[in-house]
This record gives sequence, C-alpha cells and structure tokens, in this order.
Amino acid sequence: MSVEKLHATLSPSATDRWWSCPGSVAACEGLKSTSSSYAIEGTVAHDVLEKCLKGKLNPFDFVGLDFQDVEVTEEMAEAVSMAIDFVDAELQKGGFLLAEEKVDVVPGEVWGHLDIAIVRPFDHLIVADFKYGKGIAVKAEYNYQMLNYLLGMSKLHETETFELVILQPRVEEEPIRWICPPDTLETFEAELIRHVAMTKEASAMLVPGSHCKWCLAKATCSALRGEIGGVLAPVKNSALLFPDVKMLTIEQVVKLLDHKDQIEKWLAAISASAFEMLEDGKQVPGYTLAKKRANRRWADEVKVTSTFADLGDEIYTLKLKSPAQIEKLIGKARKSEVSNLTEIPDNGYTMKKEG
Repeated sequence: MSVEKLHATLSPSATDRWWSCPGSVAACEGLKSTSSSYAIEGTVAHDVLEKCLKGKLNPFDFVGLDFQDVEVTEEMAEAVSMAIDFVDAELQKGGFLLAEEKVDVVPGEVWGHLDIAIVRPFDHLIVADFKYGKGIAVKAEYNYQMLNYLLGMSKLHETETFELVILQPRVEEEPIRWICPPDTLETFEAELIRHVAMTKEASAMLVPGSHCKWCLAKATCSALRGEIGGVLAPVKNSALLFPDVKMLTIEQVVKLLDHKDQIEKWLAAISASAFEMLEDGKQVPGYTLAKKRANRRWADEVKVTSTFADLGDEIYTLKLKSPAQIEKLIGKARKSEVSNLTEIPDNGYTMKKEG
C-alpha cells in the first residue's frame, strides 16, 4: 500500500528497549525482523490514516480492500476516522499539519517517521501518535518514543508550548493529552545523548524487563533466560518445574503474572526461530512447514459480475452501515439520533496490571 520505510537502529519506537537495555542493540544486530498479524494490521491502519490525511479521503472508502493480506474493516475505518476528527478539530484552531514526516532527533543516530504533528508557529506544537492496538493503553506522559519526535520537531519549529497526544480509539474514545514542560524536554535531550552513547559501549548491559516484548534477541538473550529461570525454578534432572497452579502462593502468582509477557514472548521467539530454520531448509525434529488454511475468494470480481449478471442483485449482500458511518452521513446536527439508537455490548472483563 505504501513504500516500506527504512528504520534506524536506534529508532524512536524502540527507545524503551535500548534506553533500558543498551546491550540489546548489539544483540539484535543482523537478526531477521518478523511481523505479527497484529503488527501488520497496525501498519495497514497507519497507511490508511496517512492516505486520508494527505489526500483528504474518507477512510470508509477503503473498507473491504485488502492490503498486505489484511482486509480494511469498518472497525479500522472507524478508528482512523476518530484520528482524522482530532486533526480536523485541532487545525480549526490554526496551524498546519505534518503527517508521516521524517524527523532527525540525533543526526545519524536516532530518527524516524512521526504519525501526526500540528504546528502553530511561535505558539504551540502538538505531536500525536496513532495506536491501533487494543491490548494495552498507552500513556502520553513521559512517553519516550514521542519525546524523541517532540525534541526533533522543536528544533525545526519555534513554539512556546509543547504537547503529546495518544490517539488509541480501540482503548480510549478521547485523545490522551499531556503538556510537556520545556525543562523536561531539555532534560530528556541530555539523557537521550547519554543513553545513545551507552549502546555503543563494548560491555553494554543486557537488562531484562517489559521492553523484552519487542526485542528480536529475546530467544537467545542470556539475561532474559536467567530472569525466566528465576521465576520457573530449575530442578534436578529437569529443565523447568511447573507446579500445580492451585498450590501457588499469592506472591508466586503475582510474580508469574509480572513475567507473563516475557515468558510468552520468549516462547513465541523460540517458535519464530524454529520457523525460520525450517524456511531455510534446516531440520527441526518433529516439526515441518504446512500450508495455512485459507478460504476461497474471487480472483477477478469484474469477471464474476459479468458471468452471473443474469442473477442481478442476488449476487450482492446489503449491509447496514456502522454508527460511525451514519454519523458521517448525517453530520453533527443529528448526531444525538445515532446515540439514541446505539448500545455498547458487554464483552465481559479483562485483567490488567494496576499503575
């Protein structure tokens, strides 16, 4: 859908990782990057947003189209629409928009492409990040990724105030905003330069933590193996001990929950490593590659409609538009009518970590 962008070794999106674990930069060097279905879905949502912002297009016009084997759904279009509404509302206050702008934070070292920036010269600078994920709520306050972009943009555009905004429609209906004090930005710049230097040290530390989730080296990381080994205690003649869950103390339950993401991602990395071996023609005893199950689809819809033209409208399915699409049609004046006709289903509960 769009030209693939190059990524810096010290990318703003990975700041949490290399800031906390400087040794991860060398550990990841040369490793093949793989994308999960969720990551590809997020990339497609970002591509739709970019096209809509730059071309002033309606995201719902993309519904049903396939990009990178991902279908643009109404839910995706609705999420993109909410981000566009934020941009439109801010631009009404003045300033100009920059979308998918390349930003050099530390020249030659840290650079990347921001999602959205709104600049009101000599007044206010907004850097906004669009998150399509719905698992974990992302904070704007002291968000390292966004502070990178804010720092880079502040050197190009003179403004008095700075703001970070998270747009995560599938988690929070309203934008999450944070006004960044100028002295905080100055402190961040000094610390950023120091942490960049730490990644270049020959003995750069490997430090396991929540940032391991996105690390390419987690399958082979000695520090992470030690961390996991401390949670799942080794026993004689056995690699790991898996106790009866009902026999665990509450302290043990909490400790395991705190490491849940690391353990799951480590296992996922092991699986990805084995998959890569099989793709390269290597042997993984007991495992082989098998074709994924796929449903049939039309190879050429134009030929289909001409072949079955005698059936008329029977070959089509009529579907009611979503609440967000109807709101786009009727405008703000009748928005309350939609509210009176909609409901939010109860999808039960999910567990999340406090704080």
